[in-house]
Amino acid sequence: MTAKLFKEEETLKGPYELPEGWRWVRLGEIAEINPESVNPEEMFEGEYFTYIDINSVENYSGRIMNPKLIESSKTPSRARRLIREGDVLLSTVRPYLMAHTYIEAKYGGCICSTGFAVLRATDNIYPKFLWLSLFSKGLLKQYERFMMGASYPALNNKQVETLLIPLPFKDSKPDLEKQKQIVERIEALFSKIDQAVKFRQRALEETKKLFESVLNKIF
Repeated sequence: MTAKLFKEEETLKGPYELPEGWRWVRLGEIAEINPESVNPEEMFEGEYFTYIDINSVENYSGRIMNPKLIESSKTPSRARRLIREGDVLLSTVRPYLMAHTYIEAKYGGCICSTGFAVLRATDNIYPKFLWLSLFSKGLLKQYERFMMGASYPALNNKQVETLLIPLPFKDSKPDLEKQKQIVERIEALFSKIDQAVKFRQRALEETKKLFESVLNKIF
């Protein structure tokens, strides 16, 4: 990534005004998009592999709920993207349903559907911060704008690259420490949400409202 991206005079105008010290940056400039494409039939010849498709991820929370175990000889046509620990999956099909997920260690080396854009964070953004940003109000507005008038509700690669992400800066450089602090704060709040939902047995809609409320306050 070039230093030119972060010059003050090139600050991008996003969906809303950001606090002082924050800037909008293009997703394609802070993350590699779909870095590894593979053929599971060849990669896992005669074996089974774990496959994550859109239905494997819970809407609004991003939890991986039911990954599939697939025999390589029966590989779905969309099973083409190799994922690594720390990758972020952006659901390009109906992105406003927020089926975006963060890849923990146990899913590293698995395969995901081409219905996701695989985002591999550069050194300028903390991976979990990138993931949580995808749920923010500013990103939702962009998803909805791209979907208006579309015959098929999905983002293409060019649209993914141009999505604007809110990023904190310090001394003209991305502030990784602040990103980590924000992630820690959100995760602590989500832990309380999970407990509340568990004990009160609320429906998915309740989780959605709480999730959005927390993120909107942070971002």
